[in-house]
Amino acid sequence: MRAYVERVRSEREELRGLVQALGGSALPSQANFVLARFPRAAWVRDALEGLGIAVRMFPKDPDLQDALRITCPGD
Repeated sequence: MRAYVERVRSEREELRGLVQALGGSALPSQANFVLARFPRAAWVRDALEGLGIAVRMFPKDPDLQDALRITCPGD
């Protein structure tokens, strides 16, 4: 369990860095996911899905229209 938690922490920080490198912003997190914001969130979602990476959008929440929840698999 400890190894899994460390892996998720490492993935989460790496993912935050990638989001920022791609022009997005990522909120600090203690969970197994990153909440990332992009000016063109739907485009980023579609691009990630094309790579086999599923993300969650929040289309009914006006405060999260530009947000994607990206889960760290930990494996």
